[in-house]
Amino acid sequence: GLVREVLGGDGSVADALVPPTSWAYDGEAARVIAFDRSAAIKSLQAAGWSKIDGAWAAPRAKAPYELELLSVPATANPRLAAMATAVKVAWTDLGFKVTLMEKPAAELAADLHGGTYTAAVLDIMTGLEPDLYPLLASSQVRLPGSNLTGFQDAKLDELLESARKPAPQADRVGAWKALLAGIGARIPMLPLTW
Repeated sequence: GLVREVLGGDGSVADALVPPTSWAYDGEAARVIAFDRSAAIKSLQAAGWSKIDGAWAAPRAKAPYELELLSVPATANPRLAAMATAVKVAWTDLGFKVTLMEKPAAELAADLHGGTYTAAVLDIMTGLEPDLYPLLASSQVRLPGSNLTGFQDAKLDELLESARKPAPQADRVGAWKALLAGIGARIPMLPLTW
């Protein structure tokens, strides 16, 4: 729906942190997360969430959980802002209270690096030679690193290091396959579209 409705068909579904057009992509290692409202509701309920005044509340909470979703203003990037709006609508339809906060680049970067946000819709550029190390490595949590989620995992760090080392192409393809499989369900972010 995001590709069709927000991007007008100009894109593809993202099921990995590298696009399917990249030499590093591996379809077997990619993790497809289907949009399934019923499964989401069941997962929330199984985790102890309930509704208060029609909105989801965390276990033992006395008020609904309020998500603050950060993104850029439409004047800076209309497509990304439209994607953020679509995410807000989907979460609101699911029953969450969501406030979309469009912020200029400097404010957005400060909030992201400071960890003062619930969720963000961002554009991630992988380039011709993909490298997820800046985005996911434990050492990149500190400024000026790009690991804005704060996620740290020593085993993933080893896979990230291996995937970025110079080696014959066959070895690099194998390292990327291991990296994408190693990220698996532990990934602290959800890629949406390419």
